[in-house]
Amino acid sequence: SGSSGGMTFKGGGSVTLASGNTYTGNTTVEVGTTVHVPAPGEIGGGLAVTVPATAPAEGVYTLATIDGSGVFADAVLTGVVTPANATLRLSANAKSVLCIYGNPPNTWVGGASGSLNDNANWSLVSVPSSGESCVIGNATAANLTNPSGSVFAPAAITFPADSAAITIDGPGAISGITAITNLANVSHVFNCALSGTEIDFYNISRCCEFRGGITVAAPVFSNSPQNANARNIVGNWRITEDWSPLPYNELGRDDAIGSSITVEGELQDPNNIVIHSGGVITAATMKVTTSAYPACGNSGRLVVTGLMDISNTSGDFALVANDTDTGVIEAGGIVYNTSRWPWLNAQTLVVGEGGINFDDSHDNILRFSNGNGMTLYARDATLALGAGHDGKNQKYIINS
Repeated sequence: SGSSGGMTFKGGGSVTLASGNTYTGNTTVEVGTTVHVPAPGEIGGGLAVTVPATAPAEGVYTLATIDGSGVFADAVLTGVVTPANATLRLSANAKSVLCIYGNPPNTWVGGASGSLNDNANWSLVSVPSSGESCVIGNATAANLTNPSGSVFAPAAITFPADSAAITIDGPGAISGITAITNLANVSHVFNCALSGTEIDFYNISRCCEFRGGITVAAPVFSNSPQNANARNIVGNWRITEDWSPLPYNELGRDDAIGSSITVEGELQDPNNIVIHSGGVITAATMKVTTSAYPACGNSGRLVVTGLMDISNTSGDFALVANDTDTGVIEAGGIVYNTSRWPWLNAQTLVVGEGGINFDDSHDNILRFSNGNGMTLYARDATLALGAGHDGKNQKYIINS
């Protein structure tokens, strides 16, 4: 006591300091060693941290814990000497100083249920806030809550490969998301509202289900395998800009989950999109320049409130690839400007006052090809069908 020197602790484990220490130099603690002190003033002039060569590249370690009265203040962390890639934080109750070595994401470590707003459920003993990343996973199915007014607002969420199904309920909303990564082969369900500007969805097998609604300006499906279930879109999506779907983006699932995508801008070059029963895609306008089949399968509804502008020149064209599909297509008007025969392939086609029109520079022949019989509803529309429409069992209902 009374020394101007410091104290060094190393070798792992834990050590307890007795009260009455008056040394004024640094207390140096090796990562992996915990020092228990009776009060904040017992750690000398400050903290310094060392990292042994055997330490893992990433980790969260407790360096100092107050066993008695009092708490650590943020001032304790000011001027702390730390090695590269290490930062210090106070625990939620300010009873401990934590060393964050490397860049480990904040991990939800609760049981089968819990609140995302509870500090104790996170590995860093603090709820991930704006700009931070986090991992949410559990060996068994878990139901989590996101309370109103929650500070839980991470920029990125990852579900690890070994996670069972996670359900996140509201009533709180999650905003500012930039990335959602699902490395598991199960779907995780968000029953709370989500929003972000550009969100990158990375999936190994299954997309998450956004049943509480999701608003995004530009969804990005990054590095997803070329199979349909990796881009299975479930929930009510609102896309505030133009949208160009990936090939075989699926809306809903075969079990008839009612899901919707509302594109406030233009639906651009949908290529073999699949709309399952109960699913609805609505767009202000649609423009097709490269797709041979905007819809690979449609047992739901594709609704374009304005003009459907089709100028595909790559070959034959069909609104729906399969002539056995039972879905409905609605458009305010359809303009064909194709070099080959256009096919409708829809069970039911509803056309508004814009009608169906061909570009005069092409000798197009409109063909209906639904073997189950097709119904065309033309509401106050002008139909320039051409001379060679040769559909199967089609029925025209004009001004209905």
